[in-house]
Amino acid sequence: MKKSRLHLLICLCLLVSGNWLYIWDGASRAAEVNLLRNPGFEEQAVDGSPVGWEPFSQSKFGNGIVLDSGRAYAGEWALAFTTPVPNAAIGMRSNPIPAVPGAVYKASVYIYSDAARGKATLYIDFWDKNKKRIAHQIMTNTRFEEWEKLEVVLQAPPEAVWVSIIVYRTNRYGGVQLFDEAFLTIVEEGEEAMAAETGEIEASTAAVGVNLLRNWSFEEQDEKGAPVGWEAFSQSRFGNGMVLDKGKAYHGQWSLAFTTPEPIASHGMRSTPIPAVPGAVYQASIYVYSDAARGKPALYIDFWDKNKKRIAHKIVHTSEFEKWHKLEVTLAAPPEAVWVSIIVYRTASGTIGIQHFDQASLMIVEPAKTETAGVAAGDLYVADQVLDYTPAHGSVVTTNPPSFIWVPPAAEGYTYTLEYSTDPNFSPEDTTRVDNIDISIYTPADILDADKTWYWRVRAFDATGKAFPPTSVRAFNISPDAAVLPLPPLSEVRAKIPPSHPRLYVTPDTLAEWRQKKEEDLLIKIIWRGISTKAVMAAIESLPPEPPSARPGGIWDVDKYREANAIANAVAEKLETLSFAYLISENPRYGEAARRLIMHVASWDPAGATSAAVNDDTSRPLLLSLSRAYTWAYHALSPEEREKVRQVIRIRGDEAYRILKAAPYESNPYGSHNGSTICFLGEVAIAFMSEIPEAEVWLDYVTRIFFAVYPAWGGDPGGWAEGPRYWGASMNNVFNYADAVKAATGLDLYRKPFFRNTGTHRLLTQPPYSKMGPFGDFADNPPTMGTAEAMLHLATVYQNPHYKWYADQLGASVAAGIRGYIRACLYNYNIKGESPVDYPTGAYYADIGWVVFHHRLVAPPAERLQFMFKSSPYGSFSHSLADQNSFTLEAFGTPLAISSGYRPWYGSVHHTGWTKTTQAHNSILVDGQGQKINSLEAKGEILSFLNGASFGYTAGEAARAYITPLNRFTRHVVYIRPDLFVLFDDLHTPKPGTFSWLLHTYHRMDIDPEKNRMFLAAGSATLDVRLWSGSKLTYRQTDQFAVPLDEPMDKPMQWHITATTEEQADKAYFLVLLAPAYGSEMRSFHAEPLSITSSTGLGLKIEEDGKEVVVLFRRFDGMGEVTGGGLAADGTVAAWRQSPNGGGAVAQEHGLLLAGGKSWRVASGLSLTSTVEIDAEMTIAPSGISGSIVYPAVPGAQPFMVEMKLPGIPAVERVNSTGKLASWYWDGDTGRLVLHLYPGEHQLTISVKN
Repeated sequence: MKKSRLHLLICLCLLVSGNWLYIWDGASRAAEVNLLRNPGFEEQAVDGSPVGWEPFSQSKFGNGIVLDSGRAYAGEWALAFTTPVPNAAIGMRSNPIPAVPGAVYKASVYIYSDAARGKATLYIDFWDKNKKRIAHQIMTNTRFEEWEKLEVVLQAPPEAVWVSIIVYRTNRYGGVQLFDEAFLTIVEEGEEAMAAETGEIEASTAAVGVNLLRNWSFEEQDEKGAPVGWEAFSQSRFGNGMVLDKGKAYHGQWSLAFTTPEPIASHGMRSTPIPAVPGAVYQASIYVYSDAARGKPALYIDFWDKNKKRIAHKIVHTSEFEKWHKLEVTLAAPPEAVWVSIIVYRTASGTIGIQHFDQASLMIVEPAKTETAGVAAGDLYVADQVLDYTPAHGSVVTTNPPSFIWVPPAAEGYTYTLEYSTDPNFSPEDTTRVDNIDISIYTPADILDADKTWYWRVRAFDATGKAFPPTSVRAFNISPDAAVLPLPPLSEVRAKIPPSHPRLYVTPDTLAEWRQKKEEDLLIKIIWRGISTKAVMAAIESLPPEPPSARPGGIWDVDKYREANAIANAVAEKLETLSFAYLISENPRYGEAARRLIMHVASWDPAGATSAAVNDDTSRPLLLSLSRAYTWAYHALSPEEREKVRQVIRIRGDEAYRILKAAPYESNPYGSHNGSTICFLGEVAIAFMSEIPEAEVWLDYVTRIFFAVYPAWGGDPGGWAEGPRYWGASMNNVFNYADAVKAATGLDLYRKPFFRNTGTHRLLTQPPYSKMGPFGDFADNPPTMGTAEAMLHLATVYQNPHYKWYADQLGASVAAGIRGYIRACLYNYNIKGESPVDYPTGAYYADIGWVVFHHRLVAPPAERLQFMFKSSPYGSFSHSLADQNSFTLEAFGTPLAISSGYRPWYGSVHHTGWTKTTQAHNSILVDGQGQKINSLEAKGEILSFLNGASFGYTAGEAARAYITPLNRFTRHVVYIRPDLFVLFDDLHTPKPGTFSWLLHTYHRMDIDPEKNRMFLAAGSATLDVRLWSGSKLTYRQTDQFAVPLDEPMDKPMQWHITATTEEQADKAYFLVLLAPAYGSEMRSFHAEPLSITSSTGLGLKIEEDGKEVVVLFRRFDGMGEVTGGGLAADGTVAAWRQSPNGGGAVAQEHGLLLAGGKSWRVASGLSLTSTVEIDAEMTIAPSGISGSIVYPAVPGAQPFMVEMKLPGIPAVERVNSTGKLASWYWDGDTGRLVLHLYPGEHQLTISVKN
């Protein structure tokens, strides 16, 4: 399939734009994509100038051109021309980007001029390959003292290679002009691009072979003499060993020169990153001249993802000297690539002499192939709040069949045709085609062949029947252990619902048995006594008032809100108690009381104070309880009364359904209340099937949601992003619906992997003995009784003794009330709890971005230790907090590092201004600011996870989450078992600022800045903290919240420690050691930062009780090997632990950690090398070797080799791996173990000869 250059360009736009986009409809939809990097002037360079813009002509930034933070059209900053008199022309140009010949471009900008004489101009400007202007169009402002939008449209000439916009004022005009919200987009493809799309001309020819670098020959220089279009790399500084040399160039006048003749510093220059085309093959080249045989400069091609994290690179070194020669390197852009650049570099180690560089090039040599997954004609942009295409390309699904999810158009009225096939070309005989799907999800009714690779795509049709191109073809495989979960035809599901009542949990077929159980089953008899006692009391109580409006006069009133919720919840409980008591006992007194209360509640205005529009915390329980009461007390109601209830529920149910569809929930399920609404509406639909016309639509919708989408806050691993408190409440709601739909239709939602795994998630991340519950609202709460009941239910559903142990620890032997009666009738409670002694000591939940490390999960208080870390794809939305890259520590029964703040009510001033913000958590502030709150965009990402007997390791990236622009905030965590944690924070901002390291506790800390030490004594435990930074730190400690509590709360005092860098910088680091201890004694250990070989690395050496540990970190912009403390490695992180008597041979136990590297070695000869970058954790002892090696099994990954040199090991007898092991052999002469492994995770057990 051919692809036009326009499509290549829009691929770039997709990845950097936050707007909806149809790639396949360039004329109508591409206008929504802004091709400019920094259109609002919010992103600034170190010198304060706007990133993505450059002075035009003779202009100089700072000389009449500034950024103004007081008068922006949108955001904080605007570009300002401030020279009040007409003395010079000034202008700024956007960085030129590749143009599409024949495409029609539109440029716009908002302008404000403070004087009628002040006239400014907007240009759209096209260049040819020699950067000569070949076409332009201008527009000048006509209004003053108000914002005006200027707009200009121009078609790119056939020879156009570059396009940019210019904001400009000639020397004839004065006054002050402001510019903001610039825009450049394609509004029409043009004949050439359209011809390429239809195959009439060769596609992509304009994109292929074009040098994408702005200033490839270093001829263009700024006012400081630095090359335009290039930036200093890593710790380098232009002018400090890097200059432009006019006397020695390969072509033209100038070349870039690294002039430091001695090996004292690394140097590097990076080309300004430009948007990358995923799947395209890029070639970088440069001419280099090195005057010494030991001088080995290098050329890199470097790809970043959307967070500007390196995801792929390739390097080539010079091999010739004393002459100009060409370095060249080729690499395909990974699927997640967003930015590409090249780097010319020279390391500090072993490199001398002077090197020159000239005639750099970066070009696409092969366009992206449409046969591979990526952006295709029918793909839509995946916004943060929208579910991505599922199954993803290259994924292995855990349900059979999988559910298909795709991104819907923004408009309504579309239908879809889905195709899934074992043939990538979708031959009819191998393809299943499903037409006229009305929403953007689908679950097949048939099981798929798990031995084959499957391919899928979908095509959209608008309301007129117009067909649009299909999406990308995505391939997936099915796990052999996949849960079998086909969705039968919805008509068959509905047909199984009993035609008569009751319908929820108990049906006419099981009613007699349920009634009899209260007489025969001891457990149910006890539960029944509690229900009947409550029913007696409810039957004699007076009717409650209608709840008041939570918004009297349209203004939110928290007291009225609480009053309304209290009334609604009390009414809901009474409705269910009376109607269920009547159903089970057939006591007419209960029936009459239920009838009276049902009709009273039905008289309340469903569109009034108890509507979802006013307060959905009252509308939701009333909708559910009134529906349950209807089906349970059905025979106590007259036909007229039933009709009245049906009318009310039709209104309330329709409101709930419209709220879900408005999202729409099938593609945007990220609303906490909607998560319960979908459960409640399902029960309502069952209760009123065939009695309310819309009930059929409601049930079909809910059923499809549960199979394809639910849960919104987690995935197959079982995680729950909203935190433990909301897990308990949410799970009990969803278990109710799962039980109801199973009893009524036979559909078994418990077969979903999420439900099977979520109990283990809860057990590991909040054990029953926990004193707190990060990460989310109510993080200070220990496990609740709601959590205990949910775990008890999972124990009975899956007959899991470990879940039962959890419930037993919290005293939850059986659920009480109606829920308890229902669950005791449906499930077998005869299960004995067993402690989970064999559970893992660490876990990573990829679905929610949480990591947990335990010393031992089941242990006496003196040995309990739990460290948790979060960097989540769910951002800070809903009940999640702005706590990316934060941690908590609970040890020996005591919370030591806490998630601070409380929640008087959701959205209160304290909750919003403190608890939800980064300042309340153990993370980082930048210039006093934290991460965005209530935002799905404020995402983090777990970069790595390892867990073993010697070390645990994880890392997170959180730059994207921050309000202040960050290039990077990577936090590494090394867990030195059993009880030490080393944290390394690597930070980089576009402009200099200050950085604050945060820690929160329940106790005051003793702080000694001179010794870089903080000490906490907390009764049964202590915490010794050592904190180092590249800058001197100012410490602050307080027990006051920056935003006080809204009302008094019976909560313990919290202390807040801030350590802030005194000097402003664009790069910073924090190196931290956390040393908890049991009891009140201080630990005796020595810890000191290491002097290591790399200028971009850091190390720490720890000595305690004769043991020695070395931990090395390489900063993000570092390259090459890091050496210190007797350890050398080329990874991002490396560590070595040796036993008290460790010597040269492996006579004692050693621990090895390597993250993102190929080599690890110590002076004794112990080493590990790999042919690819791996993560590895190994424990090496005379009795055997164990650990893990991880190399992701992504599409295209190939088998690899790992070699370990094991001095002191006499022989290896056997190697076992949980992954696919191709072969292994032991070379006794050299003491080498060679492993040939397939990609994936390998848990290794290596038996040695004693």
